[in-house]
Order: sequence, then C-alpha cells, then structure tokens
Amino acid sequence: MEDAQPSGIGGWLLFFSLMLALNMLVSFYNYAIAALIAVHMPALFAVVLPYCILGIPISFYGLWAVFLLFSKQPSAIFHVKLFLILYAAVSILVSILAFSLAPSDMLPAIASWYRTLEFRVANLLYCAIWFWYFSVSKRVKNTYGVVQAI
Repeated sequence: MEDAQPSGIGGWLLFFSLMLALNMLVSFYNYAIAALIAVHMPALFAVVLPYCILGIPISFYGLWAVFLLFSKQPSAIFHVKLFLILYAAVSILVSILAFSLAPSDMLPAIASWYRTLEFRVANLLYCAIWFWYFSVSKRVKNTYGVVQAI
C-alpha cells in the first residue's frame, strides 16, 4: 500500500495562507494609523511617507498571492516567493529610511521602535523560513505542481 502524499491547502500551507491574509489586512490598518500620526505630528511625515508608499503595494501583492494560493493557481508559489523577497527588502529599506529621516527630537519610544535590529532580523528570518518551506514542501509541490524557480 502506498503512503498518501500530502496535497491540498492544509497543514503549514493553510497556516501560512491564513496568517498572510490576516497580516496584510492588519497592515492596512497600520497604514491608516501611520497616516493619522503623520497628520497630527507633521515632523513624522518624512518617516510615514516611505512606509506607506512602499508598503501598500507590497500588501496588495500579498493579498494577491493569498488569492492565488487559495485558488490553487500554479503561479501562486512564484508570487509568494517574490512577495517574501519584496517584503523583506521593503522592511529593511523602510527601517533604514525611518532611522535616517526621523527627527532628532522624536519620542524615545517611537525612535527605539524604528531602531530595533531584532524586528528586522525577525522579519528576515520569517521570510527566509517561509521561502525555504515553499521551495521544499511536498504539499506545495503536490498541490501546485512543479514550482518555478526564483
């Protein structure tokens, strides 16, 4: 008797898909909060603007990747991997810009949030682990077919 190979949207694939959808929806809430902060504290506008301009398209792309995952499109894995690369790059870029553009008299709590190395490292680790998962997972291969290299 042959062992059943995992396929379909379940297990870690389902977990990732649901968490990514939730994360992208929460990110839109964060963009709205950031915009409100910039309106009430104009000194932070230079920090908030790159965060929103770079982050919003990536969040939409993340939602598109979730749609592709749930509709079992063969191109979904390519788009998920590309999203993970872009998400990591934008996170680092926005952190660098925020650190560079933040006013010197910024509140210590906000300033320390922008400077935390742990956040950037955790984000890179998150993207690397999930990129690896989508590269080697039998469930992903069985569900979406041969994965395009990225």
